[in-house]
Amino acid sequence: MPSPGHSPRDLPADLAFGRCLLRPAARQLLVDGRPVAVGARAFDLLLALVERRERVVGKDELLDLVWPGVVVEENNLQVHVAALRKHLGAGAIATVSGRGYRFAAELLPAAAPPAPPAAATPLAGPAPAAPLFGREHDLQTLDYLLQAHRLVNIVGAGGIGKTVLARAVATRQAGRFAQGMRFVDLSPLARDPDVAPALDAALAAGADAGLLLVLDNCEHRARAVAAWAAQALPARAGLRLLATSQEPLRLPEEQVYRVTALALPAGPGLAAARAASAVRLFEARARAADSAFVLGEDQVALVVSICRQLDGVALAIELAAARVPHLGLQGLHDRLHQRLRLLATAARDVPPRQRSLAAALGWSHALLSDAEQKVLRRLAVMAGPFSPASAQAVAAGDGLDGGTVLDALGSLVERSLVVAEAAAAGVEPRLRLLETVRQFARERLAEAGEEAGCRQRHLHRMVALAEQAAAALAGPAPGAALARLDAERDNLLAALASSAQGPDGVVPGLRLLVALHRWGLHREGLAPARTACAAMLAHADAAGQGALFGRALWVLAEWGVALGEFDAATPGLERCAAEALACGDAVLQVQAQISLVAALAQQGRQAEARRLHEQALAAARGLAQWPALRIAATLAQADLEIASGRTDAARPLYEEALRLARAGGDRLATLGPLLGLARLAPGAAPASAPLRAQWLQEAQALAETLDSAPARRLVAAACPASPGV
Repeated sequence: MPSPGHSPRDLPADLAFGRCLLRPAARQLLVDGRPVAVGARAFDLLLALVERRERVVGKDELLDLVWPGVVVEENNLQVHVAALRKHLGAGAIATVSGRGYRFAAELLPAAAPPAPPAAATPLAGPAPAAPLFGREHDLQTLDYLLQAHRLVNIVGAGGIGKTVLARAVATRQAGRFAQGMRFVDLSPLARDPDVAPALDAALAAGADAGLLLVLDNCEHRARAVAAWAAQALPARAGLRLLATSQEPLRLPEEQVYRVTALALPAGPGLAAARAASAVRLFEARARAADSAFVLGEDQVALVVSICRQLDGVALAIELAAARVPHLGLQGLHDRLHQRLRLLATAARDVPPRQRSLAAALGWSHALLSDAEQKVLRRLAVMAGPFSPASAQAVAAGDGLDGGTVLDALGSLVERSLVVAEAAAAGVEPRLRLLETVRQFARERLAEAGEEAGCRQRHLHRMVALAEQAAAALAGPAPGAALARLDAERDNLLAALASSAQGPDGVVPGLRLLVALHRWGLHREGLAPARTACAAMLAHADAAGQGALFGRALWVLAEWGVALGEFDAATPGLERCAAEALACGDAVLQVQAQISLVAALAQQGRQAEARRLHEQALAAARGLAQWPALRIAATLAQADLEIASGRTDAARPLYEEALRLARAGGDRLATLGPLLGLARLAPGAAPASAPLRAQWLQEAQALAETLDSAPARRLVAAACPASPGV
């Protein structure tokens, strides 16, 4: 009997989400087509959340709605939410920490009750195939696979274009089969038991004489489809199956063909853009929405950027292009951070799950297990490509162990929600989220109240990687360590940017900055990271962090010196030396003074720099770290002599620094003296020409090994008139 406290208000007769069908007027909930028993209060709670699905509903408001006039404990609400989640799936009702609950499933009107299983599949062939862009190779490969295999499964992410491709292939192949082909859309089937009757009805008679059966949208009924195919293929020799799914059916005879995103431009300009299938699709759909649309040179950069941000996903591009008449290209581009709400269509001939990006992702998300949903949303904190080990470090915890994370990760890759990038032999594979999937996962992460914990684990993972690499950078083979850091570049920069807000304070961020010292000297494009680090240092407690704070100051200033920003770096180095003196870190004080010598010399303050250098040398000689400090001190003195116009005095200093670096096995440290000697060589005696060529070649080889753009520029500046060096 309906509860007296609540009645549905202005809801459609039937509403579908995930595996569920909600009938408010009849007060009925169906899961996989079967009614499930929920209590009156739980049903009232579900209705209240569905009606207010556009916002978070506070706990007090829900208590008033579901238990009007009755004083109840808050844990009653928690119990009913937990009961509903068992039927709806964990992701349907989101907990927003400290605020309340929100209905998070993608809700779609269900125009009519599910048709009987046998009537759920049209027996006619597919509708005329839509124009394809950039799928010529896919078509040719699928033609071959269908001739060689009896079960071919087109697998890919939601919205990637699997159905359109299957229609095109089926149309091309139909003439090879005596009975032609038939097309079955499995998405309306709400229960596994409905699959076999529907597919048997689609076969009808004559399959042994040759029939191509297209099974579209298998992912939500994959087990039932696989069970049916395992029996049907041996029994019907003339049967061929072409399936589309977000995951493999896992049958021995199955040939999986993974569909990738549409191609993005390989170069700049209008010609390169129009050669890319993603741009051609956008242009065609934008022109269909507005016949006046013309893609010209002045617009191509915006269109390419839109297609790139949408990762070349066909559904996203089509929905975006349809918005051009209303928003314009610039308006569309500027709103893509809201793509999950922005990109939708009201077209009635489009399946509900494809009417918006949110609906397409909601369909895929509803098919995941609880563990898979947790891993997917936790991966939202990753920026750019990441390794399986990093995914495990970030997603494990709070109820998930490392093994479960790896299992879920494999399933997400199979379902194309996580992209596995090709890796060379012996190299750990790299994974990534498409940006649209990341935005969807980030919303789920915030709803689950897990973002702070995930970001903390992400930061600690990056600190561990950077500190491990930092030790290798001081050795004879720094290239591998630099490559590992390069692979994590986006994640390292994201960790630096968010480190000041972490629950552990600034300590992990300071450790990360210090560990990235040498990497930052050889990598460009770190301006956002430097800004974030400066903000972090501004909020840090210098007294509380001691030497770690001072060392972070030194690293940030060193990056500035490497970029030639001597005036801006000087105050930071002076403060670093003062902090080192205050906390008794003699090594850091000498390092700051040596760096300051180079900065002062370049500002024309040679006398001041010379006094400071003598002071630093006197302090350094008494330290256990003198051998390592001696290289930097010798280089600083050589640079000071150059700035003072004393090139003859600089040459032996560069030679000494080079000898020390080689003796210590520190290959990175050889670059500075090599370049210094190369700069001096043109003014030396002709007999030194062979040595100069050797120094330049060694410096150039090292710059290439390190893939260091700053080093390449210094090499080029040292030998502008030396072709072939």
